[in-house]
Amino acid sequence: MHQLPQANVICFQGHCPECLLLEQSRTMVGNYDELLECPQCYLQIHLDGIKDIILRIRGIGEFLPQKTPAIPAHFSPILTRASLLNPLASDGTYFTVEGQLWA
Repeated sequence: MHQLPQANVICFQGHCPECLLLEQSRTMVGNYDELLECPQCYLQIHLDGIKDIILRIRGIGEFLPQKTPAIPAHFSPILTRASLLNPLASDGTYFTVEGQLWA
């Protein structure tokens, strides 16, 4: 069972977190690696239940032909950082302030 963090956290609502920091709104779309990818900056996110993982590597812009919404509007999973050992697993770090997204 997942344990939720106690502090305020940044939740993913289908828009690219990096682009939002730059005051742009880009909807994440599916790519051929079964990840979500930003069509602007190629940031990738792996959906993993109540936590979504910002990957340490960028995509290459190979999107699925049908662009569907990233996640249902009523669902806001918590953003986490990818592990160094397993790129599709969380390292346990939950983003709580926007500045952490740049780190």
